[in-house]
Amino acid sequence: MLEDLSTTPQLTQRFSVLVRKIWNPRAFKAHVSPHELLQEISLRSSKRFTLTEQSDPVDFLSWFLNNLHLALGGSKSKPGSSIIQQIFQGKLKVESQLITARADAGDRLRFEDADVKTETTRFLVLTLDLPAAPLFQDEIDRNIIPQVPLTTILAKYDGVRAQERLNTRVRYRLLHPLPPYLLFHIKRFSRNKFVAERNPTIVTFPVRSLDMGPYVEPSPALAAPGEPIWYDLVANITHEAIRSRDDSVEGEAERKVWRVQLRDKSREAWFEVQDLFVESVASETLFTKESYLQIWERRVMGRRKKTAA
Repeated sequence: MLEDLSTTPQLTQRFSVLVRKIWNPRAFKAHVSPHELLQEISLRSSKRFTLTEQSDPVDFLSWFLNNLHLALGGSKSKPGSSIIQQIFQGKLKVESQLITARADAGDRLRFEDADVKTETTRFLVLTLDLPAAPLFQDEIDRNIIPQVPLTTILAKYDGVRAQERLNTRVRYRLLHPLPPYLLFHIKRFSRNKFVAERNPTIVTFPVRSLDMGPYVEPSPALAAPGEPIWYDLVANITHEAIRSRDDSVEGEAERKVWRVQLRDKSREAWFEVQDLFVESVASETLFTKESYLQIWERRVMGRRKKTAA
């Protein structure tokens, strides 16, 4: 809001104007329109993202953050070269090892001492994989939707659990320091040669005090081992599949509907937004929908007050 962006591309200028309008204490109207920014996004993306159709939130946010980064003078090779990367970018340690042909089925994901390749990569969005949904259900369980805690799918980044990728076993661990904001993409959609599939599993999560400490490589120079690293949820984008009859194909067609749930810090209240529709929502019910993209804010720990002996 305070920087002079008059010489930067139109994308940053339009976004800057919108943010200033939102936070203007002397605004004449109680609402602002993002129309000019959306027009610029449509133009810059060659109509990949338009005003008339909802797009995949992860695709859009990845495109928007990367284009803002470059428009602000950020470098493709130098980390932390813009405010975008300083806020959202983190580091990830990736260990990989080839799976030998003689490996037993039970030992395919067991790391051996030799030939472990380690590399460090950077991320803006962390992808979380859902467990496979059951293929068949009996009459009693036919309406039951499976649930999984957020901490269970976050275990992908604990540096212990190995996963199989083609002919390689891999494991991941987050590195200090974690960014001020973490973006979680809960991967619900997959596509094979024949059909696109959606995983309806519900992810349960706390609204406050998510401890990311267990998923971070210990670094005594930056943080005490075992000390919690608290994050609080600030936004949650959900997916809803609405079925409608489609005469062009047999059966019903699914239409994707995206909603965003936002926390109002001033009142500690939550609101659900879809286009111009805004309604209050209880924080205890946020996880009951198909969460797709989450934004978490790192809690700044204040200085501990000294207590008298």
